[in-house]
Amino acid sequence: MRNQNTFGDKVANWKVISNNLTAHLEEMPHLRPIHAELLALIAEAEAHDAEQEIARGRLRELTAKRRNLAQRGQTLRSRAGAHLKGTFGYTSEQLIQFGLSPLKTTGRKRAVRKKKTDETPSAPVPAAQ
Repeated sequence: MRNQNTFGDKVANWKVISNNLTAHLEEMPHLRPIHAELLALIAEAEAHDAEQEIARGRLRELTAKRRNLAQRGQTLRSRAGAHLKGTFGYTSEQLIQFGLSPLKTTGRKRAVRKKKTDETPSAPVPAAQ
């Protein structure tokens, strides 16, 4: 028996039993109602599968449009932010009302580097005994 993990596999299995059952309906007339119902079910399943594929294609279109909108929106926001920072200054607190973070000016101090001297270290002083 085949593995029935996906809906398509299930429909394929229904088709197998339906097709093979057709030849034996004369011998087993009691299976005719089940066979007819199975045929109707297969047709309905295939219709739903086709509808799902159409919806999947539409979803891809909508996802691409949404991605494009997000990219355009971010570009416009960046451009507006650059103009606002140029107008008010990069450290202005007025940027907050537009959802922009001003640059911090306090708390960042440059470390003073000490110059290395070319002097050789003096010999260590012997410890007194």
